[in-house]
Amino acid sequence: SECLELLKEYQHFWIRDSLAKNGFRELFAREFLKNCDFTGLKWSELEKYFGKPRILSKYEDNSSLYEYRVNNYSDKLDEPGNLYIWIEVKNNIITRFKLLEIDG
Repeated sequence: SECLELLKEYQHFWIRDSLAKNGFRELFAREFLKNCDFTGLKWSELEKYFGKPRILSKYEDNSSLYEYRVNNYSDKLDEPGNLYIWIEVKNNIITRFKLLEIDG
């Protein structure tokens, strides 16, 4: 898919902005990832492009939630304007891909 190709091409910049402070993640998410749907793809094939998540939650039903911070407007996680990517995975298949913006 076009989204996967963009992710592969820009993975270096995404990973370098791991603290979400140089603006690349926010620009990339707002311009490209907002239109992407990775649902149904294997997480093992995408994980390397996203790098280490800010939060990884594992559940008893063999599912996981990976959270990536996309910008860094505030240290308060629930501050309006903060942007996250949530990727839910079960049995290595992405079941949900969501760009989440905290609004006031």
